[in-house]
Amino acid sequence: MKKSCQIAVLALAALVAATSSSVPVTSAPHPVSTTGTDGSADYMTISITNVYGSQLSLSFLSDAGGPAPVGNLSATVFPDNSPIQYAFPTGWAGRIYVGSNTDYRSSKIEGSLMGPPDIDVSYVDGYSAPIT
Repeated sequence: MKKSCQIAVLALAALVAATSSSVPVTSAPHPVSTTGTDGSADYMTISITNVYGSQLSLSFLSDAGGPAPVGNLSATVFPDNSPIQYAFPTGWAGRIYVGSNTDYRSSKIEGSLMGPPDIDVSYVDGYSAPIT
């Protein structure tokens, strides 16, 4: 069985409340920009599913001066075969470190929502878990 951590960019959606459980989850094939009727900012929901075969950790680093993702941003450990979701506001840029330990040598999901959404995987500084 292939071990990896799967990421899925689900959709841009306006948040109704500042919790990840209130973010609409859809299976849109491409991010879709929406703005709430209250004029709230756009958010991109990123779902990460651990199919690595053992627990993985996540840690977050947002670029200085930018908005923070919505959700529990403390270093997170999640078991195998479990999903987790975070909402990232327009203007966010940063990294999500993924691995059994999370430091600068970890596999990274990097992203920028400073213009058109740009999400990628980086193994440049290190490799800790495959990400698909």
